[in-house]
Amino acid sequence: MISTDLANLRAFTREAVQHSDIAYIRIRSDQGKTLAEESLLPEDSPPPNYDETPSLSSDGIYDIRSDVMIDDFNIGQIEIGLDVSAFSQLINNAQKYAVSLAMLEMGLVALFSLLFGSLLTKQLLQLRQSALSIQENGPGETVPIKGKDEVAQVAEAFNSMSVALSHSYKEISWEKDRFKQLAKQNKLLAEIVEQSHEAYLVTDLSGVVSNANQALFELTGYDERNATGIHFQTLLFGEHTAEEAAYRLSDAMAQGQSITVRTTCLTRSNASLRTEITVFPIHGSSGNVERFALIVRDVREHYALELKLREAADIAQQATKAKSVSLPT
Repeated sequence: MISTDLANLRAFTREAVQHSDIAYIRIRSDQGKTLAEESLLPEDSPPPNYDETPSLSSDGIYDIRSDVMIDDFNIGQIEIGLDVSAFSQLINNAQKYAVSLAMLEMGLVALFSLLFGSLLTKQLLQLRQSALSIQENGPGETVPIKGKDEVAQVAEAFNSMSVALSHSYKEISWEKDRFKQLAKQNKLLAEIVEQSHEAYLVTDLSGVVSNANQALFELTGYDERNATGIHFQTLLFGEHTAEEAAYRLSDAMAQGQSITVRTTCLTRSNASLRTEITVFPIHGSSGNVERFALIVRDVREHYALELKLREAADIAQQATKAKSVSLPT
């Protein structure tokens, strides 16, 4: 270019376009005069566009223009057109492959999601069916466990819960049946006590009367409203709670023991009443003492008979003594 050897420049351009990637080459002087040019493009090709990138080239030619500098002096300019059609085709094919891979990936994701969703839905339906079965038939229902994923862990926890509930349900049913039997027995005993001719009363652990039967009301002159809610000593002994028998009964209750004493009680009208009182503890299901029961028997007739027998015995004994004194020795 410096010597303006056009023959060498043209030979250079001819050799350059022999490469398949170069579509044209043009060499200009520093005044812009074309010194050598060689092109494989048709005459109606669009003009060069040096602002396009290789991937955005509309005609498949990537146009390059560069100044030739020697020691900061511009001695000319080279324009080259590279054929990027193969590169563009490669990019297009890569895009097609990328789209195909993306579609394949989306299809696989959708398929696996469908399969996993179906499996998850099936396992959840089994859990739901088992829950409904427990609701209808009671606990104890289990579901098959497959795998070791989160759903399998939930199924395992469900089975453990169902088995534990089954054991608890059986225990509760047994306790319920037992309490029903106890309730029947208590009802029967309450009816027997209520209809009994002997007077009964029940107290809490502190000795306060909780209930009593009709025989006690008739014996003492109290009614249910006045007899319950007070201490048994007040009910049976009135103001004479210092009676020895009252202390003996309280001591036996404090020790959870049974005892029978004979003592004189007072009715509501302060009338003396000769009685025989038996106290015994009532144990709960745990074995602990929960209440006390007292049986109050009217022994006035027995006491009167005993007095008569004692009087008769005394008279007989005195008669025997008098007879022995009057006999001659």
